[in-house]
Amino acid sequence: DALDAEKQEASNESIVFIRDSEGNIVDQLSQSLRAGMNQVNWDLKQPFTTTVNLNSRGGYMGAWRFNVDAGMYTAQLYKRIGGELIQLTEPVAFEVKRIRTNVLSNPLADQTDDYIQDLMALSKALSQVEHDFDKAAKQITKFEKMLKYVTLDQASLTQEVYQLRDAMHAIDLALNGSAARAEVGEKDHLSVGSRLYFAASGLMDNSYGQTQLHMESYEMAKAMLEQLEGDIADLANVQVPALAKKLEAAGAPVILD
Repeated sequence: DALDAEKQEASNESIVFIRDSEGNIVDQLSQSLRAGMNQVNWDLKQPFTTTVNLNSRGGYMGAWRFNVDAGMYTAQLYKRIGGELIQLTEPVAFEVKRIRTNVLSNPLADQTDDYIQDLMALSKALSQVEHDFDKAAKQITKFEKMLKYVTLDQASLTQEVYQLRDAMHAIDLALNGSAARAEVGEKDHLSVGSRLYFAASGLMDNSYGQTQLHMESYEMAKAMLEQLEGDIADLANVQVPALAKKLEAAGAPVILD
């Protein structure tokens, strides 16, 4: 029992909570709880989370990190032991301020907060669509291997599987671009993800902010995703389940997802 409890024991952490002047948590800096002098640095950025894929290696969680606004903030140290969060210090106040004034002023600065929310919403929608497509693509790949167990309507079901496979590759090309072109470094049409990344890049590692070009890239990414959403929803929610039932009825194994 003691050994089982030890194997199941959660790792302990030290956590620094960064809060803004209104007391809202802006960021959390965590590392393993250990004795001695330890150091952690804050990059003056705030995370904006999107999605987490349970099937990703290392439990990757999608998040964009953008510069915080100038102003007063506090840092406060806690430790987490098991499920208990324990305060170690009182809040320490500090000021984030610009080192210098920008040469150019951004006429779109008042739209930045709304623009970030638009980016996050589109990023979440894209991640959901990519997840649905990847799940459907894995099932279609299994369909090919399942054909050797089919005992009824072999010819027609084989044709349906490969027609669905062709549809999958056509969507993959539109969603992710050409793998063949990428392999040799040849120029390709920008994918939805590439457009979205460029749209967000205007808020990364600079103090100017998004430009009209970044916002136009966002609109292009949004329009491209809207065109693909219907095709992927039909593939994942209609065509793949329907063909799976046909294959199962014809003797193929049941797919567990």
